[in-house]
Amino acid sequence: MSENSEILNKYIAKVFDIQEKHKDRILNEADLKRISEELNLTESDMMIIEDEFKGHLNRGKGFLRHKNWEESIHELEQALSIKPYNISSMVLLSAAHQKKFHEGKSKEDKELALKYARRTIQLDSTNDDAFRIITDLERKSKVSTNQESSGGIFKNPGRLIGIIVAVLAFFFLVGALKSILMVVLIVVILAAVFFLLIGGF
Repeated sequence: MSENSEILNKYIAKVFDIQEKHKDRILNEADLKRISEELNLTESDMMIIEDEFKGHLNRGKGFLRHKNWEESIHELEQALSIKPYNISSMVLLSAAHQKKFHEGKSKEDKELALKYARRTIQLDSTNDDAFRIITDLERKSKVSTNQESSGGIFKNPGRLIGIIVAVLAFFFLVGALKSILMVVLIVVILAAVFFLLIGGF
């Protein structure tokens, strides 16, 4: 392991350790300055860490632009592990999870997108991207819930057709439908209803 990697690993481990102890808040720049002092990091060491952060952030942005959600998420998580308070990394990570959710409908991606968007507005209450992500995901959730709860028998065309056939069979058996012409007419109506329900017309 190179000296630079060792410095970075110690720094990230310390950031992670402190973040775990203070889960109720996001670390800020002052916290990171204290960490660098505790680890006796030089200005040169901090420049290496800053370069590493920028590399992860830029790769995360690039993968996001090219719709490679997995790689984007990986890079942006690395960027946030170096600077947990960085708004740009946070909102981009939220956006990557949002896009991944829209493609795969994973509940975990939706929750993570909302989590990082909410953290972003904790740090920056004017961040439009974070508000847009939250609104988009919560609106889609409400629409999906409304669609699931509505529809009745029209949601299941097979059930509707079964009910119609059963009613017609009952009337036929009791003699209400004696004419062959009436039976043919009913069959045509049933076929039309069926095709309308499945989008055939």
